[in-house]
Amino acid sequence: MIRRLIALGTSPLAAYRAASLSAAEAFGLKDRGLIAPGLRADIVAIDSLEGCHAQLVLAGGREVTEAAFALRAPQHEIGRRSVKAPAVTAADFRTTSNDSRTDVIGILEGKIITEHLHEDIAIVSGDKALIPRAT
Repeated sequence: MIRRLIALGTSPLAAYRAASLSAAEAFGLKDRGLIAPGLRADIVAIDSLEGCHAQLVLAGGREVTEAAFALRAPQHEIGRRSVKAPAVTAADFRTTSNDSRTDVIGILEGKIITEHLHEDIAIVSGDKALIPRAT
């Protein structure tokens, strides 16, 4: 991700911040994301800012090596296969209404936020029938 962002013109500082501090803050991980006293010591030494090839990895202050992986205790699966959702079909998206005004999500290009919009969708045989717009 970092190499791709930089190749697309993002400054290295912004790319690394997005992958570390900003990501940790977004997920509420208050003990990581930057190097500071009292925080978890996760550090990756790389070959260059643009190359971003890991040369050394420290997790929790310990070097991550093949031997370290071999010694670690197995992790129990948490929440795996815990959701038993039924299969989703096209009929699940059927909307019936006698009001053509419909709530829709508007996409803002280049942003993660969306808009709450309204569209008039024709009612055909009791169903809202989306008729594709010409582009």
